[in-house]
Amino acid sequence: MAWTTPRTWVAGELVTAALMNTFVRDDFAYLKDSPTFDGSVIITSGLTVGTSASIGTTLAVTGATTLSSTLAVTGTATFNGDMALGNAAADTLTVTGTVVGAPLKTYTETRTSPTISGGSLILDCSAGTYFKVALNANCTVDIQFQPADGRALGVTVIFTADGTVRTITWPASVTWPSGVAPTMTGTNNKRDIITLITENGGVTWFGVVVGQNY
Repeated sequence: MAWTTPRTWVAGELVTAALMNTFVRDDFAYLKDSPTFDGSVIITSGLTVGTSASIGTTLAVTGATTLSSTLAVTGTATFNGDMALGNAAADTLTVTGTVVGAPLKTYTETRTSPTISGGSLILDCSAGTYFKVALNANCTVDIQFQPADGRALGVTVIFTADGTVRTITWPASVTWPSGVAPTMTGTNNKRDIITLITENGGVTWFGVVVGQNY
């Protein structure tokens, strides 16, 4: 059910507590029961999202924000206070526009563990940007779902050797210092850490050897 804001009440309409609680509580400070707002929402105190909620255009929050479910904003989200996830593994903030807020204090990244299959290693950036890979075969790297031009992205890959020096064929878009790609460590269970950085939609990736033979 969508509720276009500001709400236009009809003369003689009965406003029940149940009706109001379906959408908001405590002067917009608490969104619950999956409300959808077609217009802008401005909250001058804190915000708590109890269940999934979506905002049509813009969301501005002056106080602290706590998510215990999912909040989706199709436009610009501005947070002038701290943001906390009640369950960092399950709660999400999805913004298709711009996020503006106070300085970031900390964050975590999703780690995925793609496998080498048929000589191919796919790094899916939509699943995360931190990859843990068992380097148990020669492989060709395929980087997928990188951001559009104008947005920077850094990808980190930790390769764990299996006792054999393996060959990695990097995409032609990856450039290395002096044009030389690293030779991977072959000692069993030793790890090499590689970072790839792009700022033009994956047209060019800068390869950085963070460290080897850990």
